Formats: sequence, structure tokens, C-alpha cells
Amino acid sequence: MLKNIVKDLKPSSTLAINEASKKLEDEGKKIFKFGFGQSPFKVPQDVVEELKNNAYQNKYLPMQGLSELRQSVAKYTSKKKNYEYNSENVIIGPGSKELMFLLHVIFDGEIILPAPSWVSYAPQAILGRNKIQILQTKRENNWFPTAQEIEEVILKDKNKNYLLFLNSPNNPSGQVCENLEEISNVANILYFVKKKKNNSIILNFDENSDDLFKWYQQLVGESLGKKQKGIFPFISTMPKDNHSLMQLYLDGPQKNFFTFFGVSEKKSNKIINSTILETFSFIKNKKFSQILDSQRIATQKVFNNMNIPFRSFEIKRRNEETLGELFTFFILETILLGKCLKINPYDQPAVELIKKSTKKTLLNF
Repeated sequence: MLKNIVKDLKPSSTLAINEASKKLEDEGKKIFKFGFGQSPFKVPQDVVEELKNNAYQNKYLPMQGLSELRQSVAKYTSKKKNYEYNSENVIIGPGSKELMFLLHVIFDGEIILPAPSWVSYAPQAILGRNKIQILQTKRENNWFPTAQEIEEVILKDKNKNYLLFLNSPNNPSGQVCENLEEISNVANILYFVKKKKNNSIILNFDENSDDLFKWYQQLVGESLGKKQKGIFPFISTMPKDNHSLMQLYLDGPQKNFFTFFGVSEKKSNKIINSTILETFSFIKNKKFSQILDSQRIATQKVFNNMNIPFRSFEIKRRNEETLGELFTFFILETILLGKCLKINPYDQPAVELIKKSTKKTLLNF
């Protein structure tokens, strides 16, 4: 009666260990369990009381889960991650295992699994009839894959969809992923390039960072613009460009991906209330930095509502250490992108042509 795809599955290793250890415990033996991550803590009493108080609510819920709960999840996550999450995009389930299984069922593509990884990922992928790509991890990388290793799998067939399962702290090693930003940023940018979104637009809300992004523009342009490939870097000075280019960004050709940049530590003057018309009373007693930050946050909300891809950098304070981290981040990101695009990020042969031509022209004057 059972399908072969189900009959061929092996029992969960952790559940098998747990059952074996329980049998030994029943025989009176002292067992130290390392196989099953069962919480040793009791259910908090306030949770128990709320369950009692709501036991009468036994009607079927919306398919995505209780509306009030989805709204609370969206609100909490939006505040924690500084990103606008919509409750319509939140799904409530009876546990992560079932939600991940449903993800395997609806996903059409290949599953990328680091080794070692949680024992249920592979069987769920098999039941979802998705091919599995195993990435063997190494101790020197803290038992996590590198961005380059992930992209080597993806670039073998750019037309496929890929789903990477990565959790930190890792199950089962317990290690923390130290290169998570590197992996996510490089993977996202390559995804945009694959979708013909080749324009990297920096929305700079900090005028003191103009020189930083002029350097970034040079770095990306000369490192990645080769062999008919590349990413076109463009710097938009905000909020000035809200009145000159934002219409194009929002409603023009969707070939861009965006980076918001701002500095939260700013010393700025307050608005002089006596100069403000009553129509604009909402900006009275506000600092110029508050107005600028409000516009940045509001612009991100509009981008999110219009499903326009972006990432956001907000540095707490400007100092040598922070600038050094930004320089290092952008350099490493560019090197990895070059390797994944199969171009040499270290030379600039086209620029050399201009230098040689200029020298030849000068000699002929």
C-alpha cells in the first residue's frame, strides 16, 4: 500500500538513538543522551494558563494561521530585523519540521545541503522529489560552506532554482556561521545578475561617505567589468535624488538592485520652528538627521511594498574601525563575485588601453 519512495526511507537516526536510549533507561541503566534535542525545561506557567484560558477556541483557523498571531510575528520581526514584513507573508505551523517539509513539497529545484546537517533535510527532499547536492564542509571553515563553494554548484546550471539549508548555530556541530553575510550577499547579487539586474545603485544618505562610495564605484567597475560581464555601480546622493531619479528607480526599467546606506550617529541642528509654515508642523522640533532617517526608512518601506530588491547598511558610528570593516567587506565581496563570474578581479586591461593611447597621443603633439 505504501509508495516505494516512502518504503525506501531509513528511520531517523536521532529518533532511533532516542528509542534505544529509552529502552536502556527502562532496563535501569544510566544513560547520557546526545542524540535527541529534547528540551529539559517545563512549559512556562504563563503559557499553560493562556492555553487553559483559550481552550474554548476550537474552530478551524485560516490556512496561514491565526491572523492576530501573524500580525504579531510580522511586527516583532520587522522591529528586530529593521525590515518591513507583511503579515500576509507569514505562515504559522505546528513546528519547524512540518513547515520545512511543506517547503520541500512546493519547491521546484535542487536542494543544497552542507554535510553534516540535520538528519531530516535529505529524507524530506526525497519525498518532495527534489535532487540533493551535498557540500562537504571543513574544520578550517568552522564546518560551514564558503560562498565560493555554494556558487560553484549554482553556476553549473544558472537556469535551475536552488534552495540552501543553512542554520547557525549548526545542527549537529553547534558551530556558529562566521561568514553568513558573505554567503548571503554574494548569493543575492549573483541572483540579481542572473535575472539581468546588472545595475548596483547605492542610495547614500550620508554625505560624509561620498568618497567611500566613489572608491566603491571604482572598485566594482574596474574589477568586474570584463568579458562582456560586470555590474554597473552608480551612486545616488540622497535625499537629493528623490526628486531627480526616484521616479526612474521605482517605475522605470527594473534592472537594478539597491543598497541603502546611512549613519545613525549624527550631530545635527534642530529645525527653527519660527520659520516653518503650519502646513509642515510635523517637522517642528525635529533634527535634520531625524528627517533624513525618516525618509530613508520610508523609502525602504516603499521599496518593500513594490518588491524592489535592496539591502541596507546602517553604521552606528563613524571611526577607523568601522570604515576598515566596510573596506574589507566590499573588497572581499568583489573578489568572490569575480571568482563566481569567472573573471579576474585583479587586472584592468581596458584601462591600460587608454593609458597607452594617451601616451601615444602625447608623443605625437
